[in-house]
Amino acid sequence: MRAGSNLVVGVSLAVVAAGCGGDAPGELVFSHEALTFADVDPSAGPRTQELEIENVGGAQVLVYEARVVTEESVCGTFALGVQPPWRPIQAGATWRVPVTFEPDPACEPGCGCAASARLMMSFDVGGLQVQIPLIARGTCDLPLACSPTNVELPDAVVESTYVTNVTCYNVTDAAVTVAALEVEGSEPGVVTTSDAGTLPRELAVGSRFRFTVSATPSGEGDFDAMISVAGAGGVALAEVFVAGTAHRLRPLCSSELPVDPEPVLETEDYTIVLESPTPSSYTGVVRSFWFYTDQPPLIADVLVTSGAFADPACIVGQSGHMAHWEGEACLGDPDDLFVNVHALPHSEIVDGWVRSLEEWDTVTVRGYEVDRINYTDGSWWTDAGCHTLIITLICDTEAP
Repeated sequence: MRAGSNLVVGVSLAVVAAGCGGDAPGELVFSHEALTFADVDPSAGPRTQELEIENVGGAQVLVYEARVVTEESVCGTFALGVQPPWRPIQAGATWRVPVTFEPDPACEPGCGCAASARLMMSFDVGGLQVQIPLIARGTCDLPLACSPTNVELPDAVVESTYVTNVTCYNVTDAAVTVAALEVEGSEPGVVTTSDAGTLPRELAVGSRFRFTVSATPSGEGDFDAMISVAGAGGVALAEVFVAGTAHRLRPLCSSELPVDPEPVLETEDYTIVLESPTPSSYTGVVRSFWFYTDQPPLIADVLVTSGAFADPACIVGQSGHMAHWEGEACLGDPDDLFVNVHALPHSEIVDGWVRSLEEWDTVTVRGYEVDRINYTDGSWWTDAGCHTLIITLICDTEAP
């Protein structure tokens, strides 16, 4: 194949690029469309392969750039064995470019060991740019490598949605057709997938596609599923496993956290106007809280503090939806947090989290800022310098 200034992704074992102008321009032939490191043993140390670039033309070719760009890796790193400045590739000469893959010895062998990168090169041959896929894979009989291969949610919350983006790439020496995504072993609706494009889809060597895995546990206890990336006739090309345990307790902030649900802004009793469609979050020590029943859907005020305001010597309190502090111990950094959260729980589970808070808990409170609540009887609530939140998440920054 010949190309001028086009971006070339290897499509044959001999990619040829010819320049323009002159009686005998430079002409490059690439020995590989991709460098594949198959049957990688993570404990066996680095492996090296060479890409040979032959100038079969009549003039020298200058190398402008050669670098490795990592795309996905759960098993190790690629490194280029040549460094600038690069000598010109003379007519009739061959430039050998060594590429080393160094596996992570802590990685599990097999299908879970996979890495993908691109060798990016540019030359003065008609502005030519070339991308050579670099692929490493442990011993595995599946043609696609996916990252991650395991989605683990050991601390999930009931009725919350967890989203993981999965990338799969072709680690064979030929094109592969992806026909469908199939979910097995899950109750309906608990684990679902969505493809970023349309299927079927043909993947060239080193090419990739992405899809989304969503997990929404419906009840407490363990849940699991297997997602098969299927080819023609339902043949498995790759497998992604999903497993977790769900409960109703406040999660740790260090756990995988759910995505923010869409806020409910209208009911038969009121409508809500948000300050922003983007959630806010506040992390600090709970110093004070109180509950009330006269202003639904509000259930509580929670004072979240940091810095000097979290000092036990700093005197704080709440009254009438207002919070206050007093004492020299409260005079700290201007960025110290003093946030009186007016809490509107998003769900019954979040309602329970709010009611489970105790003074001196260290938490992150996340939710949508409310500007106004308009009630159907003509009354309203408006946020006056505090933080009225439709709370979607409360997590503990440390174990309670």
